[in-house]
Amino acid sequence: MQHALKQAGTDNMPSSLSYFGDGEWDKQACSELNFNFILVGNRTRHHQQINDFRDTKHALAFLPLS
Repeated sequence: MQHALKQAGTDNMPSSLSYFGDGEWDKQACSELNFNFILVGNRTRHHQQINDFRDTKHALAFLPLS
């Protein structure tokens, strides 16, 4: 995740970043990097969770879009 941020550069860095992940490692990494985490599946617990990407509107509802 940090490598991807470096590759993206900082010229057009968005005000918030979101990450869809399926495990505790993803959740922890997002917490440390201040990413918005959306859990996919049920391998751990999180307040923002989707079962899969079939319901696109439900998945996108967790993104801080303005």
